[in-house]
Amino acid sequence: MMKKYFSNLNFSLGFALSFVVIAMALVSFVWTPYKPNAMNTRHRLEAPFISHPLGTDQYGRDILSGVMVDAVNSIMRFSDLLFGFPSVLTAILITSILEP
Repeated sequence: MMKKYFSNLNFSLGFALSFVVIAMALVSFVWTPYKPNAMNTRHRLEAPFISHPLGTDQYGRDILSGVMVDAVNSIMRFSDLLFGFPSVLTAILITSILEP
């Protein structure tokens, strides 16, 4: 049954991207290479290298650590959708009852 979905390239890419974001979010709870907000001006705007796989920003913060920590916020958008869904259904129900 899943072969039907994974044969679609768009679904496969979306699934892989979602898996990577969720995996990074889960790993960030346990480990990040550097503190995400720690500034080191000596290493500002470094290109990607072994010590900083995605490089550093203008303040010397590690970009990979920031991406890992911010992936948690992306996962939270899904829970916002789930929390907002019952209120949308309630609004539709009230609107349908009030219509003559």
